[in-house]
Amino acid sequence: MKKQLLTLAASFAFVAAFAQHFAPVQTMVIPYTATPMTIDGVDDEDAWSAEQTCKQFLATPVGDADFSQVFRAAYDKNFLYVYVEVTDDEKGIAADPNSGWNYDNIEVFFDIDTAGAGATAASNYDTNTIQIRFTRGYDSVTASGRAVADDYKFYIGQEDAPGWIVEVGIPWKFVLGTKQTNKDMLAVMDGITASGFEVTGADADGTGTRDAQSAWDLDGDATNNAYLDRKCLGVVTLQKPTSAVDIYTATSAGVYPNPTTGMLYFNTEVNSVQIMNLAGQVVLSRDVKSNMIDLSSLQTGVYIANIDGNFTRVIKN
Repeated sequence: MKKQLLTLAASFAFVAAFAQHFAPVQTMVIPYTATPMTIDGVDDEDAWSAEQTCKQFLATPVGDADFSQVFRAAYDKNFLYVYVEVTDDEKGIAADPNSGWNYDNIEVFFDIDTAGAGATAASNYDTNTIQIRFTRGYDSVTASGRAVADDYKFYIGQEDAPGWIVEVGIPWKFVLGTKQTNKDMLAVMDGITASGFEVTGADADGTGTRDAQSAWDLDGDATNNAYLDRKCLGVVTLQKPTSAVDIYTATSAGVYPNPTTGMLYFNTEVNSVQIMNLAGQVVLSRDVKSNMIDLSSLQTGVYIANIDGNFTRVIKN
């Protein structure tokens, strides 16, 4: 049990690291969807965020009139969804998708804790950060993190003028440890922890020469080094689902009432219960003899109950 507690506590260790992030230019709340998005290149679902605009930088000449980029975002318990639409009259085809950053491309960045920076991508990007790329003209995704390309759901369309579209479902699996599940994302999915986020693009009207680039969180200079430095990302929080929506399959399993104002009862025989806050700290521990525990001493909030080694979310009203 001690090992399980240490594992859970480690999954929340990223909370304190947020202070290392630069002050972002852009912030947003990514809305929750109870119904999974259909990845079809059409942003017709109501759950999408408001449209976000990416700004040009490093353009030759200073502006490229035929190039612009907007996106929307949403999430559910399995995926972070991003819909990107690029206006770009001229299609620059990559000779090699492995060097797709030199051609028309879209990149999405997500960092679960916003901490860390390094002189190289290898020293900066870790297992809780992802950078994925879609290169125009190739039906593929270049991904890092614990997920593999086949775990992603994506659509690439409208290849010719006036532009092109990418819609992608990025699995939360990319950030989780070998034995972790999506429930270990609790503090993030409940809007407790902020995360780094960026959407960038590039326009290459020729072959291998970028005429313009764009970024959502552009820091006011002619570069955007998100691929090297996570502190260059914008910041997002995930909208907390309404109390009527259970995004974790075990949230109410075996316990009632949930939410509770005090007494919490168990449907099956229980030996011991530990109640932890979202930082993984044990705030209440009891041996259970009558299949109930009194939570009236706890402050209002969201907690994790470790019930004989099984974890579930408990809400104290």
